[in-house]
Amino acid sequence: MKTTNHRCRLFKFIFGVLLCQILFLEQSALAEQANGLNGRLILGYQGWFGCPGDDGQNKEWQHWFPGHPNPQEILIDMIPSQHSISTSDLCDTGLKKPNGGTVYFYSTQNPNIVFKHFEWLQENGIDGIALQRFVHMLDNPVLKVRHDNLIKNVMAAANKTGRVFFITYDTSGADPSTVSASIRADWFHLVNDLKITNNTQYLFVQNKPVLELWGFGFNTNPANPQDALNVINDLKSGNGNLPSAFVMGGVPSSWRTLKGDSYADPNWTTVYHSYNILSPWTVGRFNDDNSLENFLKNKIIPDMAEARRLGIGYMPVIFPGYSFYNNSILQHNAQNAIINKIPRRCGRFLWRQSTSFIQAGATMLYGAMFDEVNEGTALMPTETVQTQLPNNSKMVYLNQDGCSLPDDWYLKVSGKISTYLKNGQVPPVGIEQAIRP
Repeated sequence: MKTTNHRCRLFKFIFGVLLCQILFLEQSALAEQANGLNGRLILGYQGWFGCPGDDGQNKEWQHWFPGHPNPQEILIDMIPSQHSISTSDLCDTGLKKPNGGTVYFYSTQNPNIVFKHFEWLQENGIDGIALQRFVHMLDNPVLKVRHDNLIKNVMAAANKTGRVFFITYDTSGADPSTVSASIRADWFHLVNDLKITNNTQYLFVQNKPVLELWGFGFNTNPANPQDALNVINDLKSGNGNLPSAFVMGGVPSSWRTLKGDSYADPNWTTVYHSYNILSPWTVGRFNDDNSLENFLKNKIIPDMAEARRLGIGYMPVIFPGYSFYNNSILQHNAQNAIINKIPRRCGRFLWRQSTSFIQAGATMLYGAMFDEVNEGTALMPTETVQTQLPNNSKMVYLNQDGCSLPDDWYLKVSGKISTYLKNGQVPPVGIEQAIRP
């Protein structure tokens, strides 16, 4: 009897130790998953697309069309592929393709759509997203509710797929007199009401939730440098009852020299130096291998050196290509109305950036963007051939540069980049050596 009791106690002890070890490993995995940017590829996520009736109130084709569906009055330059999405989760535009098929779009108010996007990230080994939250929309109660619904969908999808996420406040078009107050109030709302930082998939660095402020210092965005500095410092320290954060700056590519896309006012240097991490915007700043090499030599490498000197993190932006034709036409801006303005070259343009930046010392990358079909930078699955585009439309398709690609090619390429980044390896110069269509 004593022997039996002893064995029972020994079994309970061993089982308890094993259980503790399992729990510790699970907690460690969660901590690693949600703590740190090094070795990660994060894709920007607009999430701003909507269809009439998607939430019971909306009557607009948000960010698809300025009015009713019309292929010649459209806000996008690429058509999302309906890659493994049920038509019951999509919106019928009424537009037709040359083969008679229907053109469908989507709404991110639908949780199934957001989950599918995150599932694609998971399938390709891409770490997660930076969710755009547009400050100028937060004063509109209807738009704010839509933004909040989107965040709820993102949190649920992140939990199901093990992807990380963080919030990016985009200050484009925001009122300079209220932008700082709006950010403060909304961050308090997100943390205390929606509990976003309690989500295990919210990304943390140095035990603080990551929060990006995008747009301060761009000479196209009116702003006061002192107001920007104050909100950055308050967010970092948690002043004024604000939840503290690890603050990333989506800054001009010329943040270091105060030229080009940055304000020249030297007070902006103090703003840029106050961030925990810098992510200079590079979309459209180069368009081929030669201009990329010049950009690398004159911007990226000196930027990295200066960031190291300041003790600030550095997260370069990569993008697959660029096209802003349809928006330019609608804005009567003929100068920028160029289809496929920066060709993707079948993925070689994106690959060359990644190889160059990682070789120069980048340990993290920001991909612009997962779903930005408006500017033709989308990495999500998009249509590959012209016959899949709406009748009478002018747009970019993936095989335009002489390729024969699957619709999810740019997610596959991004996933391969992510693998090299995680392993601390420099990708081979030629994309053909690493991945094939």
